[in-house]
Amino acid sequence: MRVPPFALWKHRLRLAAIFLSGTIVGAAVFMSIVQHNFHLILEDNSRLTEENNKLKSDILDLEKHKNSQTVIRSVDVHIETRSGTEPLEEVIQNRIRHQIWEKLREIWVGQKIAVLDSGTQNVKSLYSQLIRDQDGTSYMARISSLFVIYGELRVWIEVEELKPGS
Repeated sequence: MRVPPFALWKHRLRLAAIFLSGTIVGAAVFMSIVQHNFHLILEDNSRLTEENNKLKSDILDLEKHKNSQTVIRSVDVHIETRSGTEPLEEVIQNRIRHQIWEKLREIWVGQKIAVLDSGTQNVKSLYSQLIRDQDGTSYMARISSLFVIYGELRVWIEVEELKPGS
């Protein structure tokens, strides 16, 4: 029995190696596209879930305090980014916004507006909160400005990531 020479298989092995390399590269490109699309869906889901929870809670608070004009009926939190700093990811911003919104809501909804009027500087100086994200990253949130319009407390906060060892 004769063994065929290797030169006959050389061309076929080269074609098989190119085909295998192409499938690996194609799978990697396809997976990166899928991951990018999944990240976009995750951001939208996070934003919409937070907005839905806020609106449900606002409806309950507004129904409870609909006849009183001088109380805070809802809270709206906005995140500012300092100039020169990189903004946080939207998913992280939504988590932080939700945590601060819950805390401010349980403190201020139902309180008279006059309480805020007497000490907004005290509220701003007292409220700075350390927030830990699910992955263990720490953030410091500080109120930069707040005001009340038609019974809605609007709060602007600055959030900065705390680096380990600082």
